[in-house]
Amino acid sequence: MDTSPVSQTSTEENQKAPRAYWFALGFISMGVTMVMIDATIVNVAIPQVTADLKLVPTDIQWINSIYALVFASLLISVGKLGDSIGRRLIFVMGVTIFVLASVIAATAQTGEVIIAGRALQGVGGAMMITSSLSLLNTMFRGKDRAIAFAIWGATVGTVAALGPLLGGFLTSSYSWRWAFLINVPIAIVSITGALLLAPESKDTVSKPGLDLPGVLLSAFGLGALIFGLIEGQNYGWWAPRGADIAIGPFSWPIEAISPVPIAFALSLLALFLFIRVEASRAAEDQVITLDLTLFKIRSFAWGNLIGLCIMFGEFGMILTLPIYLQNGLGYTALKAGVTTAFIMLGALIAAPASGKFTQARGPLAVVRTGLILEVIAMIGVGATYSADATQLQFAPWLLLFGAGIGLGTAQLVNVILRDVPVNKSGQASGTQSTSRQVGTALGVAVLGAVLWTSLGSNLTTALQKPEIGFSEQQASGVSDAVVQSSGVIINANPEAVPADQLISAQYGEAVQTAAEESFATATAYATYVGAGFVAVGVLGTVVGMRRRRDESDHSEEQPEAPLTHSETVETPSSAETTQPAQSSPIA
Repeated sequence: MDTSPVSQTSTEENQKAPRAYWFALGFISMGVTMVMIDATIVNVAIPQVTADLKLVPTDIQWINSIYALVFASLLISVGKLGDSIGRRLIFVMGVTIFVLASVIAATAQTGEVIIAGRALQGVGGAMMITSSLSLLNTMFRGKDRAIAFAIWGATVGTVAALGPLLGGFLTSSYSWRWAFLINVPIAIVSITGALLLAPESKDTVSKPGLDLPGVLLSAFGLGALIFGLIEGQNYGWWAPRGADIAIGPFSWPIEAISPVPIAFALSLLALFLFIRVEASRAAEDQVITLDLTLFKIRSFAWGNLIGLCIMFGEFGMILTLPIYLQNGLGYTALKAGVTTAFIMLGALIAAPASGKFTQARGPLAVVRTGLILEVIAMIGVGATYSADATQLQFAPWLLLFGAGIGLGTAQLVNVILRDVPVNKSGQASGTQSTSRQVGTALGVAVLGAVLWTSLGSNLTTALQKPEIGFSEQQASGVSDAVVQSSGVIINANPEAVPADQLISAQYGEAVQTAAEESFATATAYATYVGAGFVAVGVLGTVVGMRRRRDESDHSEEQPEAPLTHSETVETPSSAETTQPAQSSPIA
């Protein structure tokens, strides 16, 4: 009997997942939609939340920041926890925590309560994202895995684009509270389906227990990193912005330096200690949070870098487009949502082709194709930005961008995890999710800086031209006001700002036109920079993710105990005989 790795891999390639698993995939994806929708829907609801609860700027800032901080800091830890106690259990717990947090936020009467709800949502969101990916990695094999990740990725891309549309509809027609309460029926259906159809799986090979130093160091290090990236624009990258800086209820005591560089220094120290602690504990055969040998797997190491670049770049579109539509062109939240829904439509069109394309050419070819489409679309959108741009002018490029997400982003996770041992799926899923979250935070920080710095510089220059004739001081004052309002006073609709507060009412049509043109140019710059980083991701797939002849699908060479609807475990024999894939040059 042929028991060679090649024979085993061939067997896994032809293994078909039970029908129940495909239904389970639908319920798991449904749970993940809550995380993706909430990531975008809350931004649309913020103006109504602010007016209803009489929030101060610090409250508004922390409604989004606290979620990102908690979410990113826990990804690796909860991924490892899922490997240890059960991935389905962590998923169901995550959905439960997320929906309870949604109810807390929906019924909040003060800023403090809604911020607490958002923090708890971050906990649930981290648990759902990592456990959903590790469940897919254990449930599906070979060609079925490609289709499963295509469905998961297309769902994520589609609902992320649906968020602004749904948020605009709910806040305009009902109340901002429904932006959170909509999660309740989704959660009930997702939990029921997952419990009935998804198999439980856990790692029975590695030592049981808790790596408390690793958990604390990784959470603190990642949280401090994300805090610095998110808050750099608000608090100042080095020198403090303003005399009184408050971090939540606490006043910053140091006048000479902002909290941001301190956060970066603490993050660097904590992550350095985390790596040292994990290496030391692994050498002593103790329980660890992250197996550092994962980074010797070429596809995993390069895939994390590529995922970071792609998420960085995609925010050149995701961040800037809704801002420009509402503040530059004066769209309502609902109209802006309808426009961005073309991305969702593109992803839906591409999703059915993704699985077949993957089976025919392999997931890496699909990722490259999708990312190339994204780059082309972002360049097209950048060229479309103008003071008189229409929905129809944006539509073809947004459809193309959505198709790119439906192909490239959908299969990227499959490529990153394809060689990861099954018993390490949770921590690997958490790590790749963390790298993508760091990429998102970098994109928000860097591309946000490109957008607002370019807007301020372009507008200051335009206002000093002879046809307007402002002095340098006057021009700087107007441009500063525009930037500080995030462009709202340029051309926002009456839902967002009274007409008498727009710059056309204060300074006349010539200044209004200059501001609109400067905003369009700055938004295009940010989009082009984002496209450049996605292009770097494409280059990374060519340079770093080509599978050599001596490499095989590492994860599929591990025969597991038979999969049942109730439990899946990794057997000692399968994990102990697994050999690591070839080392990555960047490990």
